Parts: sequence; C-alpha cells; structure tokens
Amino acid sequence: MTDPTVDASKTIIFHAEEPPQPPPRAEVGILGWLRQNLFGSPSDTIVSVLVALLIVALTVSFLGWTVRSGNWFAIINNQRLLMMESFESIYEWRLAIVVLLAAFLTGISLAAWGQVAARLLTPLALTVIVAVSILPPLIDGGVSQPKSYFTAGNVDIIDRASTLTPQRSLAFIAAAGETVSVSLALDEVADIETLRDLSGFSDRGTNALANAANNRIEQQHAVGETFDSMLSRELTETLEERTRLNIRTFMRTNDMLASTHKFVAGMGAELTQGDVAIEKLRWWLVRLKEAARTTEPNVDAILDAAVPLEDGIRNLSVSRALPIYLHDSFAALTSATLASDQLEELGELLVLHLSEDLIGKPAQRDDEEKLINPSAREAAFLRDMFVRLLTPQSVLELYQLGQTPMQVAIRDARSLETLADGVLSAAGDQVTFTIPRDGWYIFSKNAAEGHRGSAILAAYGIHPIIERTLSPTESRYVRVNDDALVVTAARPQVDGSNIPYVALIDNQFRGLRDFPTFLIHFIPSFFRQVEALLPFFITIVWGFVFGRIMAHLLGKQSAFDEPLNRLVVLAWALAPLLVLLAYFAIVAGGLSEVARVALQ
Repeated sequence: MTDPTVDASKTIIFHAEEPPQPPPRAEVGILGWLRQNLFGSPSDTIVSVLVALLIVALTVSFLGWTVRSGNWFAIINNQRLLMMESFESIYEWRLAIVVLLAAFLTGISLAAWGQVAARLLTPLALTVIVAVSILPPLIDGGVSQPKSYFTAGNVDIIDRASTLTPQRSLAFIAAAGETVSVSLALDEVADIETLRDLSGFSDRGTNALANAANNRIEQQHAVGETFDSMLSRELTETLEERTRLNIRTFMRTNDMLASTHKFVAGMGAELTQGDVAIEKLRWWLVRLKEAARTTEPNVDAILDAAVPLEDGIRNLSVSRALPIYLHDSFAALTSATLASDQLEELGELLVLHLSEDLIGKPAQRDDEEKLINPSAREAAFLRDMFVRLLTPQSVLELYQLGQTPMQVAIRDARSLETLADGVLSAAGDQVTFTIPRDGWYIFSKNAAEGHRGSAILAAYGIHPIIERTLSPTESRYVRVNDDALVVTAARPQVDGSNIPYVALIDNQFRGLRDFPTFLIHFIPSFFRQVEALLPFFITIVWGFVFGRIMAHLLGKQSAFDEPLNRLVVLAWALAPLLVLLAYFAIVAGGLSEVARVALQ
C-alpha cells in the first residue's frame, strides 16, 4: 500500500558515478613518454635499441679516450696555452672582456629555463666552490710530499734497444726555508720485488730498471709455469730436443753461479742433518763426479774428496741416513765443490745430467718418451736452473745497484758555488741542505772518484717542474705539486748550454705510484687551475640572477614567452657591439693597466 503523503511526481533519483581510475603507470610519466616516443611500434623499438647501443659504445670509447688515455696533466698545467695560446699577457684583459660577457649572456639564457636551470645551477655552483676552496688545503696538509728518484753513476742503463746515460747535473727550483735531502735508495733496491714497484717519474733510467725488474718477474713466472706443465704431460721427441737445445744455448750466456751454489749448499745441509738416505748420496756422488770429470780441466779436488765417502758408504744400506762419522768427509766434499773456480761450469753440467735423468726416459708402456716425476730436490733444482737460464739476468746483479759510492752536491745556479756535498756509500749517509732563497739550484750526482757503477738516489725537496711559455719573450717555471712558487729567471747554463731540469717524463704521471702521490701531484694543481675559472662561473650566476629579475619585472616565467625571448636574442645580437664599447671605454679612460691587473 502506497504512502499517501509521498508525491510520486517529485521523486528524485541520484545516479552516483564511479570515481575516475588513475591511468596505468606505463602510460604516464617517464615510462609513458618512453613507450609512446621510443617504443610505440616495432620499427621505433628497433631504432631505439640500435641508437642506445651506439650511445653506450660511444660513451665507453669516449671515457677510455678521455680518462684512461687522455694526457690530463698537460691539460691541467697548460690551461692558459690551450685558451690563449701565446697571446701576450699584457693584453689578456681584452680576451677576458669577451669571455666574461659571454658568461653573463649564458647566465641570462639559463634564466630563460626558469626553475629547471636553478635546480641544476645551484648545486653545481656550490659543489665547485666547496671543492675548489676545501680540497687543496686538505690534501696539502694531509698528504706528505713523496720522494723523487734519480739514477746516478758512470754506467749506462740499457733499456731495450736504447742506452740511457744518467744525468750528471739536473736543475730544480726551490723556495727559501725548504730542506733538500739526498740519500741512497737502498730499501727500494733490496730485491727485484721492491724494485719493480719503484717509479722515477722524473728519471727514465729509474723507470728502465723498474721495468726490467718487472719483466724478469713476469718471465720467471711464465717459465716456471712452462716447466710445471712439462712435468705433468708426455713429451714428444721434438720437445725433448728443443729443451736440450735451450739448456745448452742459454747456459753459455747466463750466470748460473748463484743457483749452483744454492743447490750444493742445500744438498750438503740435508745430508749432514740426516734427512737424506744413502741412496740419495750415491746419486749425488755419481752426478757430481761425472760433472767434475767432464769439466776441462778436471776438478781433481772434488774427485779426491769423493773417495772417502764412497769407501764409507759402500757397505751401508741404501735406506740408512748418513752416519755422523762421515759428516766431516761430506763437508770436505761440499767445501771443495763450493771453492772450485769452475763452479759455474759444474752447474751447467749438472743441469745437463739432471736433464738426462728427467727428460726422454722411455715409459713402461708404449715406449713413449715422457718426463718422469723427479724427487722434490731434483725438481726444485732443475726448475730453478730452467727459470734462471730462460730469463734475463737480474738488473740488481747486472748493475750492482747501491754498491758503488756516489758523490752528490747541491750548487747555486747563478754562481755555480757548491752549497752542500758529500759521498753516499751506506744506508745512513745523507746530504741535507736548507734553501736560502727562491730560485734555481743544481743537483749534481756521479760515482765517487775512482769508482765505477750505478745507483738509485732518493731525494726529498726536489720536485718535477714544468715550463709555461706565456709568449715568445716570457716563460714561467712552476713545480707540479705547488703553484705558489713561480720562477721567471732563465734556466741555468753551463758552457752556454742549458742544464736539463727535473720534469715529468713526457708530461705524464708514470709508474706504479701510490694514490697519495697521485693526489699531491694532480688534485691541488687541478683545483688551482679551476680557481682561474671562478670569475667565469660567478659571472654566469650574475647573468642568471639578472635574467630572473627581468623575467619577474616582465611578469613572465619562461624565455619562450615573447618579451623575455626577445631580450635574450637581442642581448646575444648586441654582444660584439658591447665588447667594442667596453674595449674603447677602458682604453679611453686609461684603465687598461688597472683592468689587466684586476683580471689577472
């Protein structure tokens, strides 16, 4: 039954619509833009992928070219030459007007992009200012200056096909109050492992010695791996003959004395300590006597010393250790062997005899030739000999580094007066001198009188320098790690010829120097060069501020709005005229010298 109080004609029906659903994430934002513009069709997808791969390849190549292969030292320390070439320094203010005006107009152009440019420019400007202001003093205060290394002596260093003669005199610059000290680099040449890590980035001879040490270590490792693989695989007749040929060929051109001495002494120690059985001693006597008889002339002392041992062990069990009462007889044999003036030839013959023991023996089956498994002592000796024969002689043995006294001196570059000198012959020897004034000095070094040899010297306070040729008539000399000291005096000369100065080889950082050394030589100088660009960046900021003010006054938010767009275009169009007006205004006002000083 219907309620009589309700008027059916006035009934209102509400239809509630569902709230709109957000679009799929793949349809909006960055993903949506990429999908619509780069992957909207199969052809778009193919082109986008190919272009992406091309961009990646170009980026990797560019980074390799700029970071790994780029000569950033030359870029950092020759910024002025790259920007101005040999433009006379008294006219630099003319170029500065153009550069600063271009920076100001660049700032106005950036202002046209509104807040987008502000978000990018603000953190960039703050990062540059903080880095330039804070990092150089932190590095200067927290990283100590590294040593410089120089070869000295009267023996040439052989580097592949070239010969390097150690410089007897080197010019360097130093500041008043600094201390220069020179000593023998004995710790650095203790063995080839330490020598390989040495870097004389101001001295080619030091680098050549370090490279030779590194090459020897790498070659020893490779030859050792070859020998180890020979012990574990069958040998063909060709391999056997080649191995024998290598041994016979290289044994005549390499020093085997140290390896032979080591083996003979080690064998004597094992036998007298009771670690080796009579069977081993019999094998050793047979091989040693065979080598002694083959030697021309025969080593009679070895043959005579072997007789008591042979008589003493004739009736002993092969598994028994050497009796104590025969130790003296064996010691006499060892002494006779080590005292022989033909020990090196004995070592060569022992290698051949051991090779005959280990190479080319028929196997038990198939009559195939193979390298049998030797004992540990045999394998160690043959491996040591094999590696030694097939690798170049150690530069430590060849040049006897650090064993020759060196005469060094610090001299005044103007008067050639000797300020400090001394002879370095031991670990504690050192020549130290406090610099009296800024300027050029000469570092002299050579083998002491009556001696012949080579050495590597370690020096504190002598740093690489670079020459900045500002113009055909002006040059400046600065140290790599310190732009504060600038010397404009001409290079020192002797007999009318310039003395070579301490400089980075090929204007590059060479060798395996540690990271702190890299920092002290590159980062401070890099940021000191960046400091010269600060006026450029500051002018861009002022141009940006000016552009934003003009946009606010014009009531527009973007340069793509008509009034501000016309302002930017007009400013760039009038740039040449503004440059000319600024130039004539400065010249007419007699302010060129003031402007030049201010802009520098």
